[in-house]
Amino acid sequence: GRLAPALGPAAAVAVEALPSPVGGGSLPGFELPGSAVVIAWPGGAEGFAARLRQAPVPVLARVRDGRVILDVRTLFEDDDDAIEAAVRHARAGAPV
Repeated sequence: GRLAPALGPAAAVAVEALPSPVGGGSLPGFELPGSAVVIAWPGGAEGFAARLRQAPVPVLARVRDGRVILDVRTLFEDDDDAIEAAVRHARAGAPV
């Protein structure tokens, strides 16, 4: 969908089956099976995730294996516009 055009040709986006941690770290080692939107950003996942948090509507993502992870179980259907806007914000702030 919508994220690939927002990211541009340098990045890759996919949906993968990945477990997601529960409780924001309050239950270490406990994960639920699920799916995630995975973004491979060539300029570095940590910086991209930080810029997502700085968007007008912040999007919280985790970084795993050098990729940005958006847990699908934490997203709502009507979040699409905010997520796309945050991705465009993060991309615009990326170093060239």
